Amino acid sequence: MRPRSQLWAPASISAATWRSRRALCTIGLRSTSASDPGYLGLFAAASGRIDPCFAFVCICAMVGGNSSTWFDTASIVTNVRNFPHDRGTVVGILKAFVGLSASIYSSIYAATFASGGASAVNAATRFLFFICAISPLMTLTLTVFINLVPEAYHEPDPAAPPTPPSQEATTERRSSRNSSAPSFSVQTRFTFAYCLVALVAAYQAGTALWAGTVHPSMHARRALLGGLLGLLALLLAVPLSSGDWVHRKPRPEALERLKRSLLSRLAARGAMAAAKLRRSFTGNGGSGAGISTGTEGALTEPLLGPGDGVSGTNGDKHQNAVAAKANGVAVSCVGGGAADDAAESSTEAKAAAEDGKQGTDATMQPPHLTPAPPVVREGDLEAQLEALEAVPALSDVPLSAAMRSPIFWLLMFQFGVGLGTGLSFLNNLGSIVVALGGQPGGQVVFVSLFSVANATGRLAGGVLSELVLRRYGTPRTLLLVAISFLTLLVVGGAAISELSDLYAVSVLAGLAFGAHWSLIPSITSDMFGLTHFGSNYTALQLGPAAGGYLLATVLTGKLYDRAARSHGDQLFCIGADCYFQTWCVLGGLNLVALLGTRELYAQSAKRYRRIVRGGGV
Repeated sequence: MRPRSQLWAPASISAATWRSRRALCTIGLRSTSASDPGYLGLFAAASGRIDPCFAFVCICAMVGGNSSTWFDTASIVTNVRNFPHDRGTVVGILKAFVGLSASIYSSIYAATFASGGASAVNAATRFLFFICAISPLMTLTLTVFINLVPEAYHEPDPAAPPTPPSQEATTERRSSRNSSAPSFSVQTRFTFAYCLVALVAAYQAGTALWAGTVHPSMHARRALLGGLLGLLALLLAVPLSSGDWVHRKPRPEALERLKRSLLSRLAARGAMAAAKLRRSFTGNGGSGAGISTGTEGALTEPLLGPGDGVSGTNGDKHQNAVAAKANGVAVSCVGGGAADDAAESSTEAKAAAEDGKQGTDATMQPPHLTPAPPVVREGDLEAQLEALEAVPALSDVPLSAAMRSPIFWLLMFQFGVGLGTGLSFLNNLGSIVVALGGQPGGQVVFVSLFSVANATGRLAGGVLSELVLRRYGTPRTLLLVAISFLTLLVVGGAAISELSDLYAVSVLAGLAFGAHWSLIPSITSDMFGLTHFGSNYTALQLGPAAGGYLLATVLTGKLYDRAARSHGDQLFCIGADCYFQTWCVLGGLNLVALLGTRELYAQSAKRYRRIVRGGGV
């Protein structure tokens, strides 16, 4: 069963799901509380309402900037667990919009705050107030619709082939059918979402190139912003007709299958207790032979196996119950093992009384058990509904165990070096353009190209990795090897490029930079599961944090200053060799990272084959 398109997941009736919803709302509130004082403090300092010190500004910048990590983690974790079989596609779409966000906010700033003759200080101050006021408001509004929805609460996918349910389930479903049932498949909604990403990226690239050559007026910029906001408003059409918004019940057929599975397992446990009783009276002889060895082997299984639930079949789930009834053995089992022990102890007491009356073991007959149907408690049923969100093919590895795996550290090293290289190129584009003979401020077009390519790489990395894994069984780590090689090519191209070559280098650098952001989270979910995905993915983000500082700031800054001093330049270093040493060091690191991703692919290939065979995609 494919999950429904659940961009906004409504509340459910389960207590455990409600706790998950409350926890996710807490994440949203924490991210809002982190964003509000951070940017609010920067606004107060910039507007002169307080007299700040350097440490205060640094703390506000750190708190406000890191709030994006709260937003990113909350949305990624929630959507990956709501769409466990479309992890790459979901991550690609979300990360693509993150990549476009800088371009979107830049358009808002240029059309609204920096136009009309406003000074740079006033424009920046008003923009900071916009950030600290609008971002928390949007977060608080959308957090209401965030929820973790198990698979049993998903609406049936219209594109999926129908399964013949029981007559009771059909009647119940017809009685509960309403106009809010989904009419579009999940793949249709995914296709609409990434077509919209591509459209927004192309629109932003075109407007950036046009604005860089024509220098449009204030009214033209605002018209372009209106077109951009109109495209973004189409996102509101994604969750339309996808199900109820306020209240949801689990699907009747899902409840029916879970109840039957639990009842058959409880009846099997009762048959096992009766078989033990018969063997105790007959010495493992005649009367107990009615319970077959195959049935007794099945009785040792847990109440609900990985194959049971929504996607399982009903034909083989009643064999144990039928076998028990065929032998005249049926007991009331509520709660599993405790009921078995109680039934066995009570029958042993009756057997002792019979032994006193009869006097000999030879004349003793097996007691007759009172037939009673098994009972499924509501709490057990809710627990099984919550367990349906798990993907059996994925192993749930906590952070402490993941950090003992070489796969974790290989991922972190590639994450840090790959993104550190991209940030080194992006953050220094202004001085790179000047060093190659361009004019100050000429990096605007290259930054726009990098931003659009970044969004395209995020989307392509997620969607393409999901496609090749599902159709051909190709591991995502093989695509990571290709992206690592592309990053190495970008470094080599930047080392020998002229000013006109920066167009192609900017596009390739953006593609490689963006693809890392969609491949690494998807590989993390494949290797370490979904239960601890939030903590594992957040820990891996320490890699780009360290790489961005050490490579893009410390290494690049020191080598650039050394080259400027050797030239005798004061403000800007002029010459093609200003960044040559930087590219040589980054090339060596990316070569080591390429070898590391090759080892990562070798270690993960067998695990990906198990994921594909086990239905993890």
